[in-house]
Parts: sequence; structure tokens; C-alpha cells
Amino acid sequence: MSANAPVRQQWPGAAAVARRAALSRALRCALLVALAGCSSWPRMAPGPEHIHPGGYRLEFRGAPDVLQATLRAAVAEDLADFARRGSGRAAVDDGAYSLELLLRERGHPFARVEWSLAMDEAGIGNIVYLIEAGPRTQIGEVLIEGSVALDAEELAALFRQRRGLLGAADTPYVESRVSAAVASVASLYFGAGFLHAEIGPAEVGFHAGGQVADIRLPITEGTRFRVSRIRIEGETAVPPAELRASVAEFLGEPFFPQVAFAIRARLADRLGASGHPEAQVEFEQTLDEESGAVELLYRCEAGPRVGVAAIAIEGQGGTATSFVLARLDLHEGAPWSLEDERSSYAALYRSGLFRRIELELARGADTSAQTADVAADAPPPPGAPIEEWRELVVRLEEGVQREAFLEPGWGSYEKARVVAGYRDRNLLGYGRTLHLEGALSTRSIRALAGVTDPWFAPEHDLVSDVSVFAGEREEPSFTRRELGTAFTLQ
Repeated sequence: MSANAPVRQQWPGAAAVARRAALSRALRCALLVALAGCSSWPRMAPGPEHIHPGGYRLEFRGAPDVLQATLRAAVAEDLADFARRGSGRAAVDDGAYSLELLLRERGHPFARVEWSLAMDEAGIGNIVYLIEAGPRTQIGEVLIEGSVALDAEELAALFRQRRGLLGAADTPYVESRVSAAVASVASLYFGAGFLHAEIGPAEVGFHAGGQVADIRLPITEGTRFRVSRIRIEGETAVPPAELRASVAEFLGEPFFPQVAFAIRARLADRLGASGHPEAQVEFEQTLDEESGAVELLYRCEAGPRVGVAAIAIEGQGGTATSFVLARLDLHEGAPWSLEDERSSYAALYRSGLFRRIELELARGADTSAQTADVAADAPPPPGAPIEEWRELVVRLEEGVQREAFLEPGWGSYEKARVVAGYRDRNLLGYGRTLHLEGALSTRSIRALAGVTDPWFAPEHDLVSDVSVFAGEREEPSFTRRELGTAFTLQ
């Protein structure tokens, strides 16, 4: 499949679009005149006598519909090292190119920028950019030729701006956006199974004095490929019928390379859910170029079904072992499962206590004693028999759990004041937060201590907070004292 950049060619136009463009320009001109008539309108742009930090004066002539601040920002990076470039001519020329890009991105495809540079006796560069913006061009008609499988109107809409709250909006012609739209059309065809579709090149025709650009995009679709058959072979451990059912939704769907990898991932996940952590799935694909039929062959090696004989936790720092175990869906004496491993990862990360988490089924660990205990005490796990018992190693790295802060300040009434506090996000190793805070000023004193428990009722996602507070504050006509406690549940 190929998508080529647009090529400008003359092509018949759209008078209605030209009228809309003329009306839009008239409204913009009216707005500019109205603004110019406001005597209180601030002048923010520096005049041509302003010397910029790089050692130059800057003046723009032309481009009436672009703010001076926007023009200065466009050349700021190019002229930043003006003084260090000797004559600086290369920097000024780079700035002219940046201005042309700016104008083209705003719908002026024929914009040209000339420049002049003169150095005065003090070594200050006088830079003048002469801007010929040319007409502002709107996209007129968009003709999609050769599109049968995909809706031509939807493809044409990729070249236009979306409708706003006030209805349809004109779309300025920007060559880079037209190229992006052509690439989007190519991606849609590729995702629809047209692996060899030829998209473009786009042909652009300017008319109405360059104010309107019509676009013609030819498309040669070619053969459409679909998944016609999925074969599964090898040591699957799971009944092949179940594996085929898990990927049946792909049959008859458009084919592109990512589909084959998605099916492989689906099969590997199904084997992992059945307790096979070392499952391997490879595939081959056969494409019929004439009919578009795609046959996929998957070879599975399930590997042993593994159970968890013991759990070892490393690097938990001050976190209680029972807190970690409570967040694991993998348990001693139970089969290993990919789903349980993923949910265990999620629960540990959700605690907010660890910056790194790693779960590993250790090979070569001596688990004979644990395995004997499991076999004696635990009922046999459901499904196929466990072929190997391994130790689950949970490696953790705690994040920063404790912080102290000090915030001095000044107020018109309280004068000097200071706020200090301390937080421990893993109180006693169970993920609870202890927060202490105190404030002192010339007219007030306040203290607060509390504990937040995110695991108050995890099955209902409830968080509790209990706090004790005390304080005293001198008001202009009385002194306010408070002492109390609060309990919130959310």
C-alpha cells in the first residue's frame, strides 16, 4: 500500500466555496476596522526602534491578518543567536523561512518572505521582513475517486474541519494537513484489509485567484484480505475447541498483520489463565492474492501447569507482610493464573506504596517441604492436575512514605505566621496515613492530628478519616477557642 504527498495541478473549481471565502474575509476586515477605531485599544507590539536582547531591531511589513506578537514568536528561536553569528545573515534567512511556514500553516500556500539586514554604527542589526502573504486559500470540493468499499463522504470529511457550534466552518488549505489526511485514508484502507491499495497522489487545483483549492484523490483498492481459517496445533493443554472459540470473532474479519499478533496474544492469555506461565504460541500465515483468503496456523506449547507452593516477599521495607499478602490474588496451594497475577500487580500499585513491583515464579527453589504440606492440607485444585509447584517471589521497592514541611508567611492581620506539618503514608506498615499539622502566628495557634484509612472497607471502596484539632485565635472583639474531633467516611 502506498500514500503519496499531494501534487498541485489545475482542476475545476467551486464557486460556492469562493463566495463563502469572500464573505469570511469581509467579516474579518470589518472586525479589524472596528478594533482600529477603538482609541482605548492597547498597543502591545514594540515599534521598529525597539532593540531586542539579541542585538537587533525588528520590523514586519505585510501580513495584516497576523498579529505582530505571533510574527515575533515565529522568528524568536532563529534570531536568538543573531549576535553570535557574525553577520547574522543565516539567522535572518532562517527567520524568513519560519515566517513562510507560519503563513502556510494559516492557509496562505503562496506566501513569500523577503528580508533585508543593515548594521548600524553601534553594531545593531536592522532587520526588515517584507511579507507577501498572498490569498488565503480555502478547501473547495474534495472528490474521492475509486472508493467502493469505504464511504467516499466519510473519507472526504478527513480533509475538512469539524463543524463547530455555529455550523460549518471553512477549512484553510494547508499542504501538510492534506498530506496527513491522505495518510489517514491509507490507514483506513489498510485496517479494512486492503493491503495493496494505492492511495493518491492527491491532485490539488487552485482557482478563484488562488482563494479556493479543490482536491482530487484517486484510489485503487486492489484485493481485500479476510481471515478465512484459523488452525490450532501442538500441545495445547486446553481443549482445542475452547481455544478456537476464544478467537472465533476474528473469522471473516479484515486481515492486516496486527490481527495475527492479536490472535496469538489471545491464545497465550487463554493458556495463561489455565495456569501455564510458560506457554509459547507461534504462527504462520498464508495469503491468497487473488481471493484475499488468509489462513492462519498457530502452534502452541503450553508447558507445565504450575501451582504456588510458597510466597516470599522481598524489599517491602516497613510495609507489613500481611498487608502485601492481602493484596495478592495468588495464594499458597492454589494454581498460578495469569489473570490473578495481573490483578495482584494492579492491587499492589493501587496501594500507592511501591515504585517497583515484580512477581516471579522461582525456578530451582527447594519447595519439597511446602509441596508436601500443600498436598496434605489443601484440597486438589480444580482443572488439570498441577505438574510443578514453585515459589512465588514478590520483589518490591517502596516509594517515599514520609515528608515534613515548613511554610512561613505574612498576613495583614496575623502578621508573621508559620505552618509546619508531617505526613507518614504507611503508618505501622498498613498503608494508613498519619497527618500532623500546626500553625502559629502573633494572633492564633492551631494544631491538628489525624489518621486516614484507605482500607476501611475495601469491598465498598470506603475511606475513613478521624482527626483531633484544637486552636485559639484573637479576633478584633473576641477570642475564639475550639477543641474537637471529626470522623468522615467517603
